Amino acid sequence: MTDGYELSPSVRFIPTPGHTPEDITTLVGTAEGLVATADTPR
Repeated sequence: MTDGYELSPSVRFIPTPGHTPEDITTLVGTAEGLVATADTPR
């Protein structure tokens, strides 16, 4: 996953290697704005 993956118009996964090379971040668009969760396992 080099450019990320769009699960739906409001949910995307992007690679954010750091702790491990496989780390990803989940981005979720909400009514209040963008929410990011880090260290999401693949």
